[in-house]
Amino acid sequence: MNLDLMPGWLMVKPLLPETKTKIGIELPADAVEQPPCGEVIALGSLIHNKNEEYCFPDLKVGLKVYFQKWGGLSMKIEGVKYMFLQYKDLIAVEKKEEK
Repeated sequence: MNLDLMPGWLMVKPLLPETKTKIGIELPADAVEQPPCGEVIALGSLIHNKNEEYCFPDLKVGLKVYFQKWGGLSMKIEGVKYMFLQYKDLIAVEKKEEK
């Protein structure tokens, strides 16, 4: 996939919800609510605020992000569902622990 995202946009692969309970019961996919989170696949260039400082400088490919449930655009590319979000649609970033 060869995409250049526009400034202020990011591409996220939504994480699939767990469909099996702790005791091994398989649930139908439509019975499990899709979590509003996913892994960052690609980033557009960073945007500046009024003071010419970069916004969201710690965002990197591979991080897990949480976003607004109804934010962004959902598209299938080569059979895989992706979300295209603006930085303002993000709620939180899960930081990886450094060892």
